[in-house]
Amino acid sequence: GAIAAAEYMVRLYAYALSTGELQEWEEVSSDTCEFCTNTRAEVERVYVPGGYFTGGEVESLFDTRVVGFDEQLGIYGVEVGFAISGGAEHAASGAVVDEFP
Repeated sequence: GAIAAAEYMVRLYAYALSTGELQEWEEVSSDTCEFCTNTRAEVERVYVPGGYFTGGEVESLFDTRVVGFDEQLGIYGVEVGFAISGGAEHAASGAVVDEFP
């Protein structure tokens, strides 16, 4: 369960960046999760003024493992290795703002 959930979050991260859609991201993330809030801010920074991302698909998931259990929170910690294809950030005009390998 914990590994499947972590791998789902990686795929959902790529989906949010490629579509600008945050509804599902909001449903499964927490305001106390720094990665989650940073992802939301990045998506909004690009998509609200009309920009978008291209590329950035999840190419592979690897070395996924449970690294511990937090008794206070009642959750498992999971590490997920992943590779994401290169892509670009575009302005609303379509011009490339930034490229990433």
